[in-house]
Amino acid sequence: MVRRAMLRAAFALLAFASSAAAHQSPFTYLDIRVQPGSLELSLIAHAFDIAHDIGVEKPEQIFEEETLRDRVPRMTALLADRMTFQVDDRAVAAAPWTVAEPLPQQQSIRFTSRVLTAGAPGVVHVTARLFPYDPVHQTFVNFQEHDVVASQTILDLTNPAAHYYAGTTSGVWAAVRSLTTNGFLHILSGPEHLVMLVGLLLLGGSLRTQLTITSAFIVGHVIALGLATFTLIGPPAHLIEPGVALAIVYIGTDNLMSSGGRDVRTWISFVVGALHGFGFVAVLRAMALSRPALAAALVAVNTGMAAAQIGAAMVIGWALARLRTRVAHSTTVPAHPGSVRGPALVGSVGVMVVGAVWFVQRVFFPGARL
Repeated sequence: MVRRAMLRAAFALLAFASSAAAHQSPFTYLDIRVQPGSLELSLIAHAFDIAHDIGVEKPEQIFEEETLRDRVPRMTALLADRMTFQVDDRAVAAAPWTVAEPLPQQQSIRFTSRVLTAGAPGVVHVTARLFPYDPVHQTFVNFQEHDVVASQTILDLTNPAAHYYAGTTSGVWAAVRSLTTNGFLHILSGPEHLVMLVGLLLLGGSLRTQLTITSAFIVGHVIALGLATFTLIGPPAHLIEPGVALAIVYIGTDNLMSSGGRDVRTWISFVVGALHGFGFVAVLRAMALSRPALAAALVAVNTGMAAAQIGAAMVIGWALARLRTRVAHSTTVPAHPGSVRGPALVGSVGVMVVGAVWFVQRVFFPGARL
């Protein structure tokens, strides 16, 4: 993936960049090698950070034999206090950290440790607050399996924790469970999904038509999420949410302008699903997933969304049909053929208004939530 290649290049450049006395590169590098019965840990910390936290006046003194022997062991104790590990939801302790080697050319020291596990790790959870004195300090974390970097993430004071779903059987199944639930709840808890469904189903139609409209969203979502995950094809992230809001406005407008013409709701649903798929890829990228877990996660999240989408559509379609029947029985005014009136008229206008409000908020007030 392009993003992974760029992140690796950044890691390499930062790891070998020379640091000035002003400490222009406040970074630490943590490699976690996932093995069948252990996590092998390697951490490279900058001499400036180490000197600050163990009370050494000049960072270059860190590499002197006496300092390495007498003062640096204090840093290994601090590392134990500032990092925690969980494997498959069980807290595990790292072995005492040791100084592996001084790296004077990089102005750093490499420390090593190990976490023993009962078997092949499934989900690895790590928290790291290594140098809290520096508010912009970042820890670059590599998760490795089979001598390959499987996932990379960056931790800081505002985001100190990371999960990694390994390529083991337990890791893949954990990703499946998490993403199936996530996809299901994402549809039912997102008001924009429910408003979209109401707008698309306001004009009714046969059960087959309504299921086709609903399924088109999932098809668009599957295609877009797959493309965005593996090829990074897609619109800029900052355009996704306004685009979805604008599509909701169009749904209401299309209802009012239909007048018995061609029904394009299936295509609208497909486009909205694709937009949502391009946006949802950010959720997958935020999770540290191995390649096998990522493939399973794509299937899982789309399955959860499909189940929620179809279930919500059936409930909304049934409720709208009951409402149309009740309104039809309560009025004696004949409807003009092809006209949109009653619940469809009010509902379409409401969908347009809600979509327009979301569009304005997401374009001009992106930090606000309605």
